[in-house]
Amino acid sequence: MAEWSATELLAECDRFCHYLIDRPATPEIAKTYRAGHQSLPPGDDVPFDSFLLRFALGGKRRLRLADTYARLVRPRSLLRRKITLAIAVLECSRATHGLMNAGPTSVKIGAGKGRGWLPLVTLGPSLASVVWWTVLSLTVLSPTHLFLSGPWIRRG
Repeated sequence: MAEWSATELLAECDRFCHYLIDRPATPEIAKTYRAGHQSLPPGDDVPFDSFLLRFALGGKRRLRLADTYARLVRPRSLLRRKITLAIAVLECSRATHGLMNAGPTSVKIGAGKGRGWLPLVTLGPSLASVVWWTVLSLTVLSPTHLFLSGPWIRRG
């Protein structure tokens, strides 16, 4: 795995924190992320993984697009391993543990007379969002992935 400077890791950690909890990384979180980064398992040296990480660090929407794509197509990519590390750090931090576990609770469908459609109505926008990001990520990133996976690309 490539060497990363402290500045790059801080910026990366901060971007992941904004993506996951809408807050900047605290010094404690950044320090733990940097320490954990040293123990990330090496992955395949695939040119697309480097591209995907650089693309993702370009902004919150690009990160969401890249994360959606990586979840489907490259679940063991460098980007997914780094996001998983960030999730672990945030889960274990006293300051952010509650934020990581404060998501919406699940609702039983059909629980009682007249309430069967309510969960489906509230699920609709979030399901549409998932479908939208999935289709968009496949449309935008698949051509680059195919290009960077071709035989004409030299692997280091």
